[in-house]
Amino acid sequence: MKRQTKLASYYATLTLGIKGHFLGLHYRFAKENQAGRDEDVQRFAIAPELYIGPFVITPAYFYANFDNFGGGKDLEANNFLAVVLYKPTNNIMLGLRGDYIDVEQGSLDGDVTAITVNATYYFLPNVYLIAEYRNIAHDDLDLDFDEGGDVTLAPDDRTEEKYRLFFVAVF
Repeated sequence: MKRQTKLASYYATLTLGIKGHFLGLHYRFAKENQAGRDEDVQRFAIAPELYIGPFVITPAYFYANFDNFGGGKDLEANNFLAVVLYKPTNNIMLGLRGDYIDVEQGSLDGDVTAITVNATYYFLPNVYLIAEYRNIAHDDLDLDFDEGGDVTLAPDDRTEEKYRLFFVAVF
């Protein structure tokens, strides 16, 4: 499919450093191919990063709007995020993250809340081990996937827990 215009999207990013803290802003407008049609997509994000003693605190907001999502109504998503990192020693980093995502579009109306707690141990700056616990609660989302990957109706309220361990070596 050949695009009618060469400039089908644009974006702007701004990062400001203010007295050892940072503020990031991002806006994106694009024409994305959805089911053979070019549809407008808009995204916006704002994320300050605050350094307070041994803590790094990042509250953030992300917004997305997809015109005629899947040929139907517009899909609108609001994501609120908060991250707190604590580094008690040079080898240990502890993290707490909370996400709240609100989606509005027909059968996808609903929200997701996720809490993540992790601990990272650095053997070297590029070799580390991450232990993570995640609790995810889905509310009023009508769609799910069965074991074969087919879309099915989901219960109105679901909660899932995940325990994960990652070994990372970057060379």
